[in-house]
Amino acid sequence: MIEVENLSFTYAGQKKPALKIPHLEIAAGRCVVLTGISGSGKSTFLRVLNGLIPEYFPGNLQGKVTLNQQDLTQQSVEEIAAQVGSVFQNPRRQFFFAKVSDELAFPAENQGQAPEQIWRQLRLTEQELGLAGLLSAQLAELSGGQKQRVALAAAQMQRPQILVLDEPTANLDKQGIALLQANLAKLKAQGLTIIIAEHRLDYLREVADDYYYFTAGEIKRSWTKAEWLKLTDRQRLAYGLRPLQVETFSKARLQVTGQNTLALKDLTLKWHQQELGWLKEFSLTSGIIYGLTGANGLGKTSLAKVLVGLKKARSHLTWNGRALTQRALLAKSSLLMQDVSQQLFLPTVQAELNASGATEQEVTAMAAKLDLSELLASHPFSLSGGQQQRVALGRALLAQKELFILDEPTSGLDEQNMRRVADLLLELKSSKRIVMVISHDQELINLTCDEVLNLSDFLTKK
Repeated sequence: MIEVENLSFTYAGQKKPALKIPHLEIAAGRCVVLTGISGSGKSTFLRVLNGLIPEYFPGNLQGKVTLNQQDLTQQSVEEIAAQVGSVFQNPRRQFFFAKVSDELAFPAENQGQAPEQIWRQLRLTEQELGLAGLLSAQLAELSGGQKQRVALAAAQMQRPQILVLDEPTANLDKQGIALLQANLAKLKAQGLTIIIAEHRLDYLREVADDYYYFTAGEIKRSWTKAEWLKLTDRQRLAYGLRPLQVETFSKARLQVTGQNTLALKDLTLKWHQQELGWLKEFSLTSGIIYGLTGANGLGKTSLAKVLVGLKKARSHLTWNGRALTQRALLAKSSLLMQDVSQQLFLPTVQAELNASGATEQEVTAMAAKLDLSELLASHPFSLSGGQQQRVALGRALLAQKELFILDEPTSGLDEQNMRRVADLLLELKSSKRIVMVISHDQELINLTCDEVLNLSDFLTKK
């Protein structure tokens, strides 16, 4: 049983509380879904539950959170970790080791489990979460979706009473989401309490018991499973939430001539010394928004880094038929990474946007378009994952490059902010820029992409 009494939290340097919950009870064995727009307090509540607040996110914490009558706010992160397993929105931040098997074994070793027991648990977890072949891999070499599966596996290895997950499907493909769904159902059947902040809600329809809607740090609405499933997509949209189901559809290929074209020939994609496939030809033309899809670990991000000049590869790249050096390509390109925290360096949102070199008027307009106007004085790392995503996107768009590649640009975004991103992508399309979106977000793909490319269709053996 989790009990919350008069809980409030205000981040250091902020005036408004990020969390205000007078009373809440969550019974053991329930699966609770936290919903609401980006920055509404969902992640903050999870950080209180797993002890990261106030130890790693300083501020003023008031009230009590008890687990089985023990006050979590009076315990250390290490003590809480024995009871509460966590999967962060950005899993890279929770890793301690370079190798996958070491990361998975650490929680169990820390609890003093026998080596034989740890090994059996490792093999079982590997099978359940689709980690075959990854145990010997380096975490730095994994895709975003693979890292999320490793983070979930590590949380399970410590055998917690409570599992908290922050946007766990943000970078997962369909297979990864299906594996997560099955695993959550199994854990719930075993009596685990699951608390999950999420924008993609369809896969939770069978496992979730209760839904809590956050606004400005407060729980404004709640629904039982039956009540939630009775809501229409129009009603969910009124709350700024994603629809339960999104249909896949394709558009006719556009014929665009006389525009900019980036072409690549003869590229071998590799991962962990293993060849993923050979790309004979691949080209992108301005006036079209391309969606790049495919399974986690297929090489989409690696391809993006080659296309923008961040990764050196033995391939032939041309811009409008003329060969490009890596430096020249970097000057033309902008890449929005999956892990946007790697692209945020400055002390305020205003400084991040100003660093693009744009005028004050352009920065002000972009902040308004991305709903960042009230956050300009905030430190980027005090923001939610979805808000950080919008800051990095704004800076990239203000840089006025000729080639834009965006890697999962709507991970952690609610319906309204996803549509803001979609509108900005459509603006880019009309400005003779080359635009490619790497995404598993079918709703974004439907709204923006003229042509959808599955990388597996292009990869062959050399």
